[in-house]
Amino acid sequence: MTDNISYYISKFFQDELGNIKECSINTKKSYRDSIVQLLSFVSNKKGINNNLKIDDFSADLINDFINYLRNEKNLSISTCNLRLIAIKELFKFIQLKNVDYFELCSSIIKIEHKKKEEPIIKYLSINEITKLFEVFNFDDNIEYRHFMILTTLYETAARVQELCDLKVCDVNIINNSITLTGKGKKTRVVPIGKALSNNLKEYIENLKLKKDEVLFKNRKGQKLTRVGVQYIIDKYVDIARNRNNDLFTFKPTNHTFRHSKAMHMLEAGVNLVYIRDILGHVSVTTTEIYAKCSLELKKKELEKNHNHIQPEITYSEEQQEDLINWLKNNI
Repeated sequence: MTDNISYYISKFFQDELGNIKECSINTKKSYRDSIVQLLSFVSNKKGINNNLKIDDFSADLINDFINYLRNEKNLSISTCNLRLIAIKELFKFIQLKNVDYFELCSSIIKIEHKKKEEPIIKYLSINEITKLFEVFNFDDNIEYRHFMILTTLYETAARVQELCDLKVCDVNIINNSITLTGKGKKTRVVPIGKALSNNLKEYIENLKLKKDEVLFKNRKGQKLTRVGVQYIIDKYVDIARNRNNDLFTFKPTNHTFRHSKAMHMLEAGVNLVYIRDILGHVSVTTTEIYAKCSLELKKKELEKNHNHIQPEITYSEEQQEDLINWLKNNI
């Protein structure tokens, strides 16, 4: 059995990720980038240009790599942990294929993830969302299409890839819902408002789209990309910011729309379990991050409980006299 790590990396991507695990394209790209960065780091550290062996790796070296990403490349803790997940998956694969390196692989698999700081979720207020959607000119076909893209992105709380993958057949006008295909090809049905449902019906009819066609395309008639969606967001946020100087204090991304919808549902009193299902989270624990980060929700809770927080102190006349006498004699 070979000890050349290139062999195992090749088999890992072909067999493990390619056939066995139902990974999304973006997950595969993330794993690829993680392994490429690790190989570059180890090559420089060891002074080896090619033909790296499994023995060239260790738990200490992997920890050095993660610290390098965090401290020198200034990557977030979340990104560092994603890199570590990819590396662990690779060495789990090697461990199964070559028992000679069982202990080495185990030491790498046992590496603990870095603890995350208290999350700060940036999201647009309802006022900002409203102002943003007011800038579109519906008489312009391109702006009309862009409006449909962004309103669908917001209302469904979809991940950007889920939006790009949407087909006409995923839209249910009768039930006012959209079927999203998320990570691991898992599908979920999310409700949409009657207004968006009617707009999508008109949009599909105007463009004469067939059921198996992609719902949103770019100017060339091709499937949207995450870069294309970000371009649309940047374009109209800039217009809205110029009209409202006190709003849009940060640069929103496609994920900002997902965060915003989740926050707005939470602040409207929607149960976390329902929000979890709409977002496609496996556990409600993941969804609870929004409750921790919602300033509006904290304000509401403080206002609601204000009377309970403030102590109500009452004294009888005799108690008041005793208190005054004590103050005179002791202060």
